[in-house]
Amino acid sequence: MKRKYNRIVLTLLSLVFTLACFFGCTRGGSDNGGDRVVKPDTPTSILRDRDFSQGFNLMGMHAGTDGRNVYRVFDYNKTADAAPAWEMAQWEGKHNLVEAQEKIEGDRYTYQSGGKKFVYDSKNAVLTLAIDATQEYDAPRKTSSEGWVHILIEQNFQTVYSVEDVEKINVSLDLCLTKFDKKMTDEEFDPNLHNAQLLWYITLTNKPPQDNPADEDGYPVNGVDGDYIWFGVPIVDYTRYGEFMDAGLSYDIGTKHWICSVDSAEYLDRPVTVGVRNSFEYDIVPMFKKTLEEVQAKGGMRNCKYENLYVTYMNFGWEVPGIFDVSADIYDIGIEAVTK
Repeated sequence: MKRKYNRIVLTLLSLVFTLACFFGCTRGGSDNGGDRVVKPDTPTSILRDRDFSQGFNLMGMHAGTDGRNVYRVFDYNKTADAAPAWEMAQWEGKHNLVEAQEKIEGDRYTYQSGGKKFVYDSKNAVLTLAIDATQEYDAPRKTSSEGWVHILIEQNFQTVYSVEDVEKINVSLDLCLTKFDKKMTDEEFDPNLHNAQLLWYITLTNKPPQDNPADEDGYPVNGVDGDYIWFGVPIVDYTRYGEFMDAGLSYDIGTKHWICSVDSAEYLDRPVTVGVRNSFEYDIVPMFKKTLEEVQAKGGMRNCKYENLYVTYMNFGWEVPGIFDVSADIYDIGIEAVTK
């Protein structure tokens, strides 16, 4: 296996602001849930509210305690056109977005508390996710057991698809990295503890038949219902800035599930860098069997059968275990199923 790009593992579970960024992003790259299980006849979007017009449910700051509780609804001064399909996670750090003031400038809605910030441009349907970690840490992290700052958007899919029933699942993204500043000295920086990453994860979840008796070792013959793999589509990583990120397999101690990430050269024409707008579309289905095989070779997803895997959930956003000032504009994000 190639060298892992992940120096620091995901828990639920990145170079300064350039002149190009000042004038806006230049074009780069190519142009281009719930329990209900269905087999639609035509290609369809798995994601709801791709333009973010319905707002966000904001969750708590601590993944293990209140990280799934909703404490505020961001509805753009009550202009959101429906109840939110998206959740926003904001784990760790010193500040809570529940206290953010709503700043309105024309069609732009800005929410900021300390170093955590997001902006929604309703006219152009552009979402900005940003973390200034200088406001979220008193000092650099000293051990791997210390938490780190996140701002993620996530969605449980209302319609879930069996991997056996799809010809393709295309993931697509159009974004611009607008800020990626290291705010630590070289003496403070430890690549094993400090990083800034923009990441995208999709879960492959085991949904076995109801008739799932135990094997001779007392383990379900079709695996545990709800067991899952984090399938990663990495975007940018400070420790690999300006490079493609290698495929990686690692065990997430926080969620007790395996993470399997794709080599970013599979879908990016060029590495994501500040000031250059990148877009891609990539079919992830061909990677699913290999992903399951690699995880099972490590002892994960025991007894799970490929035909019982379903695509159920995603999260996307910043994880910043180091002291960095980062921001990205998201013009579009999509997950679409093409059925057999």
